[in-house]
Amino acid sequence: MSYLNKHARDVKDRFAVESVTGYQIKPILQRWGFTGIAMVKDPLLPQIEFIQIKPN
Repeated sequence: MSYLNKHARDVKDRFAVESVTGYQIKPILQRWGFTGIAMVKDPLLPQIEFIQIKPN
């Protein structure tokens, strides 16, 4: 959330942070109705990896 607070304050309410294991990602995205996630590796010098989950 530190990245969003610094660089995207106007849209930070559209994101969530949750610690999960790899096998929990798809069910959580389905529960929330999301189609992907983004992983921020460094909030000060943003390195963001976007991942889209393909439906079955």
